[in-house]
This record gives sequence, C-alpha cells and structure tokens, in this order.
Amino acid sequence: MVEGKPVTGTYGGAIRWNLAGSVLRVCITLGCQLVLLRILGPTIAGQFAIFLIIVGIGTVLSEGGMMATLSRAPSLDTATLRAALFLVICYATGVCLVLLACAPFLIAVFNLSPEQHYLPYAAIANVLPLGLSSVPMTVLRRQYRAREAQFVGIVSYALGFAVFAVPAALLAPSVRVMVIAFSIQTGVTVVAAWGLTKAPLVPSPAGTRSLQSTSWRALLNNGFYYLNENAANFLTANTIGARSLGLYNASFNLLRMPSDLLTSALHSPLLVSAAECAEAGQTGKRFRSILDCLASTIFAVYFAACFTGSLMIVPLLGDKWIDAGPVLAVVAIAMAARVVSNLTGAVLAGVGKLIADAGAQAFALALLIAGFLRFSPTDALQVAFIVTMAMGGRMIVQLAFAARALGLDLTALFKSFILPSALTALMMSPLIIIAPILLPQYGIYGFFGVGASAAVLLAARVAIAVWLIRSDWATQLQTSARHFFSVRQSREKAF
Repeated sequence: MVEGKPVTGTYGGAIRWNLAGSVLRVCITLGCQLVLLRILGPTIAGQFAIFLIIVGIGTVLSEGGMMATLSRAPSLDTATLRAALFLVICYATGVCLVLLACAPFLIAVFNLSPEQHYLPYAAIANVLPLGLSSVPMTVLRRQYRAREAQFVGIVSYALGFAVFAVPAALLAPSVRVMVIAFSIQTGVTVVAAWGLTKAPLVPSPAGTRSLQSTSWRALLNNGFYYLNENAANFLTANTIGARSLGLYNASFNLLRMPSDLLTSALHSPLLVSAAECAEAGQTGKRFRSILDCLASTIFAVYFAACFTGSLMIVPLLGDKWIDAGPVLAVVAIAMAARVVSNLTGAVLAGVGKLIADAGAQAFALALLIAGFLRFSPTDALQVAFIVTMAMGGRMIVQLAFAARALGLDLTALFKSFILPSALTALMMSPLIIIAPILLPQYGIYGFFGVGASAAVLLAARVAIAVWLIRSDWATQLQTSARHFFSVRQSREKAF
C-alpha cells in the first residue's frame, strides 16, 4: 500500500459506504437528469451523448488498464504508484495527440454541424485529467476507503451538474452547458482524489515494465467493455441521428442508475476480495449471495420499468419524450442482464480471468454489430432490441466462465437467481394493474403513487427473501416430503 497508509476499511465496510454513497449519488443524479432532460429535449441530449462517447474512448485508452492492474498488485508502495502515474501520463498524452489528429474525422462521422465542431476538442481536454484521477481513485478503492471515494464522486457531480448545469440550462439550454458542467466535474475529481490519497505526484519510469506486462490484459478487457456499452450509441449517432441517440441514451442512463447503485457498491469490494480470497473459496459464496440479492431487489425495479415504462416517461420528462416510452420498456430487460454481467466481470477480473471476460465482451460486441448489419435499425426502439440481445448473450457467457473459474455448477448458478427472479416478477405483477390506472389520470402525482406501491411490494419481497434464508425452507420442504411419503408407504403396507 501507500507508505504510511495501511488498509483503513474492510470488505463489509466498503459495501456499506459504497451503498450509502451510491444511494445519495443516484438521488442527486436522477434529480438532475430529470430536470435537464425535461429542459433540453432528445436532440441536445443526443449531442451530449456524442461528447461522452469521445471522452469515453480517450479515458479507456489513457487509463491503460492501470486500475485493474493496481487492484491486483501485491502492494501499492510508492515505487509502484510512481510507475503507474508515469504510464498514465504517457498513455494519456499519446491518446490526446491521436484524438486531436482524428478530430476532423470524428466531426464527419458524427455528422456534427459547424456550431458543434468544438465537441471533440472539448472532450479531448477532459481526457488527461480523467486519466490522472485513475491512480488515486484506485488507491482509495484498494484500501477499502469507500467513504472518501464516494465523497469525491458525489461532490464533483453535484458541483458540476446540480450547482452549475441546472440553473444554466434554465437560462440558456444548450449542449455547451452540459460540456462545461462535465469539465467542472472532471476538475473537482482530480483535485479531490489526489488531495485525499496523498499519493506520490512525481512519476518515474522505474518499474513500468512489470506493470505493462499485466495492464494490457486489463486494457483489452476495458476496451471491449467500453465498446459494449457505447457501440450502440456510436452506431446510432452515425446512422440514425442525434435525436434517436438522445431517446435511446436517456432511457439507458435513467435505467442504469438502479444497476449502478448496486454495481458501484459491490464492484470494487468484490474485485479486490476476489483477488485476495480466490484460493480461500470465499468468492463463490459471495457471488451467489449477490445474485440472490439482485433477484430480490434490483430485478423488481426492472420488472416494474418493463411494464410501466411507456406510461412513466411523459409524466417524468414531458411530451417531447413520448417516443422514449417503448424504448424504456425494452431497455429495462437489457439492464437486468447488464447488472449481472458487470458483477460477474468483477469476479472474473479478481480471479485473473481477464481474457475470459474480454472474450465474453467480444462475443456481445459481435452480436451487437451483427444485429445492426442484419436489421439496419431506423429508430431507437429497434436499437434497444438489438442491445438487449447482445447484453443477454454477454451475461450467459460470463456466467459460464465464472462458474468454471469458481468451481460452481452452472445449472445451480442459474437457478440461484432465476427462481428468485420469478418470485419477484410474481410479487411485482400488481403494478401492471395499478400503473395504467394512476399514471394516465394523475400524471406526475400518479407516478409517486406507483412508486409507493412498488416500494411496498419490494419491501415485502425482501422480507420473504430474508425469511426464506433464515427458515432454510428447502431442507424443511425435503423433510416434509420424506415424512409424507414414508407415512403413505406405511399405510399401504398396513392394508
């Protein structure tokens, strides 16, 4: 670890702080996005999504797989961190120069109008700072200092979007407002992360060879993950246009918040603990527990969104977003597969199976591209169906690799969340009756009524899950069945 900075947290403590911080961040993010999307509309939201695509490409390449590599490093001493910082600076500088040279190409690919030609250059300006923030953020996660990591994320987003973007968008709605807000978030993240970790600021080329020998696997995996998350955005922007991209991307981002709530809480602790406990056999138990947790909680949210998405979108975002309703319903299915995939990927990374995870990502990317080539989508709804197919394929392949790596039975692994998911769907089914009654008649107030009903049903589902775990219902059912058949056989013999 950083000299003089021992591990200050535990696996359970990291999950608790990550979950608490994630809840607060999701509330802030959801509030800001609902207001901003309602003000800006699908076209401006699509233009900002193009900006984020370019930022994402640069960030993945500039980070160079250092976060996963440092998470698995035997120790994070000063020499290792200085070497990682040196590599990140080299990668980020090179990536920025390449992107600058490719800026005219990006402008042409995304069909940007003359007043939007600044978007690639504004995105490139954020790449180096984001790359530099990866080193201190990894230190915080590696030391289970989830409270500080969440503090950085919440404060930076709040200052950029809640404090600046919302008032500015009300005065002058444009994509420029969103770009400035993102740049504020980036600057605050870099300053706060380095200030909290006190990691060494002086880069050094010594020791970079050992990091490079392992970081390329993480870079490959991260690259495929990024392409899986954003290839649909890229293809939609290039072939259909900014408005369709805005409809799809807004649906995707709104529904990714519940999954990010659990993923951000569990991903880093699960990755680090998998790296530390792979031989102790604890990762498999933790992974199955997490799958059961997903089936009992997060899947309920996506079931509700799938059947009520078309009814919720107008009360939430206004009439200009009416075409996003069916898209939201389909994307809900993709999000359920995505959250399982992300956590499975953390397990695979933790036990050193980055190539297997990259293979699953490549398979999903191939499905996505094949879907675009085969069906040639003309609207956001068709894009949502193709993305759902690709994410479902990725989830199945990743679970197969994880089961093999952890020594688990694949059939049992599927049952561990399919059967609880079916119970969740059954318990949430009353929403199918409640939502069509409340939402069209009462608008935004009906949304709160549906939300309250969903919260009650979810609480009941969680209570049943806890009871099933504590009561060991499977053993009791088997015992009762054996007793029934033994009594029946005794009576038959008596006659």
